[in-house]
Amino acid sequence: MPDIVEAVLFDFDMTLVDSSRAVTECLNLLARDEGLDPITLDDLMGTIGLPFEESLRRLFGRFDPSWPVKYRERYRLKEHSMIRPIPGALDALRELRSLGLKIGVVSNRNMLSLAAERLGVAELVDLMVGLEAGLPPKPEPHMLNHTLEELGVSPQRAVYAGDTQADVLCALKASVAPIGVATGPLRKEELKALGASAALESVAEIPALLRPMVKVAPAL
Repeated sequence: MPDIVEAVLFDFDMTLVDSSRAVTECLNLLARDEGLDPITLDDLMGTIGLPFEESLRRLFGRFDPSWPVKYRERYRLKEHSMIRPIPGALDALRELRSLGLKIGVVSNRNMLSLAAERLGVAELVDLMVGLEAGLPPKPEPHMLNHTLEELGVSPQRAVYAGDTQADVLCALKASVAPIGVATGPLRKEELKALGASAALESVAEIPALLRPMVKVAPAL
């Protein structure tokens, strides 16, 4: 972990918000429309963090380019209405802001800003970068690097919190300390084994972890 932290970056799905049941239900509506076999919540959890196209390919065994379009047009708003913040996540963001830290969200989700605005996340962060930015998805480090450049913070003074292997690998490739959170598909010990510098039950624990590392003046 860094001696001094100036920025905290977060994954979105299953890190700041629980979208698992919402996406499972909406994908099953798509499956019904397209004559595909339904999926389970466990099936969906195995694809958390992947770009949508790759998730569809893994879940249904093939991919039709029309599926993302149909999903967006028919079910995206329903999905957003069912997503809920992880307990304690919004309070954690508020506390981190009060410490004077810069906050970003880096996600393999498309239409990230729309979902974040509906859930009250957008107003608590400085920058959000999703796949609509046109950068390679995680675990490649490009979105994370871009976010830090925009925030004006060096990788050595940042941490990235996420729930998947892709999140941990992305942080390591960007020379950022990974914090694993066990609100997604992996347990704390699995996240540590992948290389996470710390593993927590949820993002609610992050302010207490980082408070000793904050050397900047709190925001007025």
